[in-house]
Amino acid sequence: MINTTIDRSKGEMILKYPDLCHRKDEVFKFYSNQQAFNIWSIRQRVFIKDVLAKFMKQRQYALAMHMTSRQDIALRRIDFVLRSYYEKDSLKLLVKKVIMLESDILEIAPSPRSRFYEHYVTVIVCLFNWCKWYSKQF
Repeated sequence: MINTTIDRSKGEMILKYPDLCHRKDEVFKFYSNQQAFNIWSIRQRVFIKDVLAKFMKQRQYALAMHMTSRQDIALRRIDFVLRSYYEKDSLKLLVKKVIMLESDILEIAPSPRSRFYEHYVTVIVCLFNWCKWYSKQF
């Protein structure tokens, strides 16, 4: 997940993304703890949505020729959650909805022989583990 470093002397928050996500690190200025938390929360939501949307699109493409009805339903559920619960709701609610998608993600997961399996294990599985941890914390 996102590694956050806060430099209070400069009033900066540095967000470092996992290497396999191919995202540049971001630096944000903040003036209060609440503002830093709000920025962090927004960036987490954006990250979760982007990672799952890209994973969903890749799996749609990979499964296009031999998709089962269960896989199609799983892809539609993931798409519905990403479209419905991303912008307007809190990080807490998005995390709960993502946790509920675990069986759907497992349904469309790449096989261990796939070249996308490493990305699945290092990014998607870690994302779910972080979501489970976050839901227990708050």
